Amino acid sequence: MIEASYSYGALGEEAVCQVTVYGWDERYWGNARAIDADLELTLVDPAQPDGPALWSGRLTKAIDVSDLARSTVEGHLYQRAIERAAEELLSALPERDTSPGRR
Repeated sequence: MIEASYSYGALGEEAVCQVTVYGWDERYWGNARAIDADLELTLVDPAQPDGPALWSGRLTKAIDVSDLARSTVEGHLYQRAIERAAEELLSALPERDTSPGRR
């Protein structure tokens, strides 16, 4: 979903982060405290939003927070599952060459 008033590059940003949720299945949340997630993170050039991605990665796996279930309140546990999904998605991104002259 894109905010209707937003246009690529309007803020002078160097890149735009797009997160696409292909799947978010909570059928195992009740008994296993796990969510099956299929997420993709893509960085795009705001000058060429339909051009090739600057950087992207995809995560398709169960996000398990059962290790936190005894010590965390239910609402916080779900928030922690979302945070863990973000952490794992970021760690799934490939290494980037950040040497001078590389984008």
